Amino acid sequence: MTALRTTVAACMALLASCTALNPSQASEGKADVVLQNGKIYTANPTRSIAQAIAFTGNTIVAVGKDEDMAPLIGATTQTVDLQGKLVLPGMIDTHIHPIFGAVDRLKCSLAGIPARIDALKPVIQACLAKEPGGPDKWFEAVQLDNYGFSATALDLDSIESARPLVLEGNDGHTAWVNSRGLELVGIAVATPDPPGGKIVRDVSGTPTGSFIDNATALVLDKIPEPSVEERAALTAAELRNMSASASAGARFLYSAIPCSSLRE
Repeated sequence: MTALRTTVAACMALLASCTALNPSQASEGKADVVLQNGKIYTANPTRSIAQAIAFTGNTIVAVGKDEDMAPLIGATTQTVDLQGKLVLPGMIDTHIHPIFGAVDRLKCSLAGIPARIDALKPVIQACLAKEPGGPDKWFEAVQLDNYGFSATALDLDSIESARPLVLEGNDGHTAWVNSRGLELVGIAVATPDPPGGKIVRDVSGTPTGSFIDNATALVLDKIPEPSVEERAALTAAELRNMSASASAGARFLYSAIPCSSLRE
């Protein structure tokens, strides 16, 4: 954990270094920011680790040893002593899931709801009232802001206990079920974790109702999916909405937010 914190700290220093271009500095050939005494990963196979890096505006102007940076350091250059910490190139993963998002629009959305049982309960129960079902009919609540969220099957029983309930995290890697859900899935103490997944258990080894990564398939595979034709129609409609939102100037789309609301 300490190593992770130091890496993150170094990366934050690197991000903070992307300052606005100082015209006087540029005219003097000086850098705006210099990071020194670190481990700079360059992804260059011939010199994969450097000691220092310099920036002018948002441009890297030098990578090398600490002494190589001396000519670039002026009166207003910000210098940062990394104390041996690691700096990694920034990686931005921008992607969307139009098919999943389109199907999720048919389900109970928890987008924007605080990830607490007391806040989720009235929203889910309102959805349940619009979609009644028997003890074998799964009910899905999706787009839960799951980061830091923790709950057990008993917690979900306080929301709905008669029919199987599953909450799906908006990261696509987490799910929580109530006691009826655990019963239908058939998860017990002796159930092994699947490859690449984890069934969360209490100190006695009893599953708590929380599933991570590939273990979520133990639950989601039990829930009937829309047909290929239905998914195709939903996706086509979602893509049309996204196109309309883009033409109206929207540059940020989130699958849990109906595109029509963005246009408004």
